[in-house]
Amino acid sequence: MRRKKGQLVELERQIIEFAKTKEGFYGYELIKELDIKYNGTLYRALRRLEIFGYLSSEWDSQANTNTPRRRIYTLLKEKYD
Repeated sequence: MRRKKGQLVELERQIIEFAKTKEGFYGYELIKELDIKYNGTLYRALRRLEIFGYLSSEWDSQANTNTPRRRIYTLLKEKYD
């Protein structure tokens, strides 16, 4: 299915709805919440939402050094104002 210009696909809409309920979230939270089978699909969608201006992300500065680094995603509220 091709994306129509200016429209989000279903997964991107689900991510935005999830993000509206959180101050910040990790991709792993979405995988569990949305029951996503392929992680690559989710992370490509998150990246597209950043490019489109819906989300911002940054590396978690408080992550334990013994665990993999994680990105915190945040919904950009001004997109909805």
